[in-house]
Amino acid sequence: MTRSPARRITSTRTPPHGPLDPTGPVFREQREFAAAFAGTLNRATVAAAAGVDRPTQAGSIAALVREAYSRLAEDRRAAVRRRADRLLAGTPDQLRDVFGPHTDRLEEWAGSAGLHPELGALLKSAVRAHLDSHAVEIAQDITGHLSTTPETLGTAPKTWVKGGTSNGDASWTWTEIVLAAPAVLQFHWGTGEAGAEHGRWDLYHVQPGGVEVHLGKGLAGVPGASWSIDLGQYLPATPPQAPQKYVVRVTPYSDPVVLPSYVVGMAGKKVPAEPVGPASKPVTITHSAVAGGPPPEFTGPVAVYTGLTCHLDSLEVAAEQDEVGDEEFHLMGFVQEIRPLSSPKGTTQAEFATSVTIDPDAKPPSKALHVHEDFALGFPVAPNWPRTYLLVVSVLEEDSGDAIGRWQADMAELSQEVLTPEIDGIIREYLEEKLDEYLEKNAQQLVNAGIDVASWIAGLVGSTAAFVVAWVAAAAAIVISGIIGGMADDYYGTATGVLVLPTNTAQYVHSLPGQHDSGAYRLDRRVIEMRGMTQWPYAAAWDGAIRVGVRWSFHDKVDYEGA
Repeated sequence: MTRSPARRITSTRTPPHGPLDPTGPVFREQREFAAAFAGTLNRATVAAAAGVDRPTQAGSIAALVREAYSRLAEDRRAAVRRRADRLLAGTPDQLRDVFGPHTDRLEEWAGSAGLHPELGALLKSAVRAHLDSHAVEIAQDITGHLSTTPETLGTAPKTWVKGGTSNGDASWTWTEIVLAAPAVLQFHWGTGEAGAEHGRWDLYHVQPGGVEVHLGKGLAGVPGASWSIDLGQYLPATPPQAPQKYVVRVTPYSDPVVLPSYVVGMAGKKVPAEPVGPASKPVTITHSAVAGGPPPEFTGPVAVYTGLTCHLDSLEVAAEQDEVGDEEFHLMGFVQEIRPLSSPKGTTQAEFATSVTIDPDAKPPSKALHVHEDFALGFPVAPNWPRTYLLVVSVLEEDSGDAIGRWQADMAELSQEVLTPEIDGIIREYLEEKLDEYLEKNAQQLVNAGIDVASWIAGLVGSTAAFVVAWVAAAAAIVISGIIGGMADDYYGTATGVLVLPTNTAQYVHSLPGQHDSGAYRLDRRVIEMRGMTQWPYAAAWDGAIRVGVRWSFHDKVDYEGA
């Protein structure tokens, strides 16, 4: 039998991140690393600008920053040096205000070959905090297709779901079924998770390469309850030419709670329902022309989108200082494409810069933007897949030319170069610690399920690296704007976003929130916001907020026949 081309497509499943996630650090460990590494970059930048000639080791942050600084336009260096000299002449407290709490360690960190062990320890804590916060999704992401689940990560499912009938004596017997036509199926669930008060069911269509498309969800009731799903709402009325696979899982949740209020007449804070454990093992439904037929076999060409565009479509002043007349805003930044470490093609960056004039009294106070950055996606085959896209946007009150945007892009690329190999090692150590024995025991099941573990890990490394670089880029932005551009007082903020893309098959892309548009597929519009010091500790104080509209679109759809 000829092997299906679709089996060779990278099979990273739906990642534990949304289409465009906000990227500000959430945990103390993440904030500490962002401040420390950004401080190291900024201290090295000031030293390079001031001409401080200290011995540095090859491959050190200081050497890489000095190399990047050598590309700065000659006509800018005199002004940058004056600002750097003034800063280095400041008091210890003034230096700490600019470079953060690790000021005394930054020079040594910057001069160390590779990542200094102290920075490495901070990075490890930050990455593990990030992974721990997604532990349930990570475990489900790699094990969702399998009949066994790991007793690790603290996420071994204690929840189960079965199908059957409740006529007469309850009989809940099956976890797999083949249907020739959609039907109303009954399910029963239970759990041993502490704190479980109700369940939520989710129905997925399993696509080529193991990517799951979410079709529907609903309440499964209290533990021990039964419910039904009308598959006629989700499956085609007639069976497809090739059998199609669907899965149902149940996740245990706590009930929402309203906390007591200490203010008379005011309702207390509402705490939403939260999952209290991982989802159950799946119930599998095969839609086939012949009931009891073979399991799904994906054959034939697969539709893929070979083009991706990032659109910035508007800039809105949500609040502004008490100034009279029109205000000019200068927007700059870049989109950085992150591929697996094994990819022969390195980082791709697309930079942008534009200016708009806005009347703060206008209703609404906004202007359209026409920023479009294009990326060629090609076919979703390792080693160039999966991919992650990092968006960094800064807004200033005065035009800095391209200096600030170029320097931010250089520092983001430098950060990715230095940090990604370290992040790769941290993640592999984390997975070995949590999942090594499980992955070894279930290697054949993973292959049979179409899961390429190497691609899955590469996707996790790439997406994590994008988040880490985003933290650093935003934390370093205010000093960059002040030193390179000389306009810290006119800095409105830096915002970041991450698009995690495990594959570019049309089936996966269409599962993301969005709409079809003349042969393309546009993801739902998102808004990223920047607020100066309310977002990052060293940003300039101002009382405004800037919102930038972002939309990603996929285009140039073709059929991929496989290698």
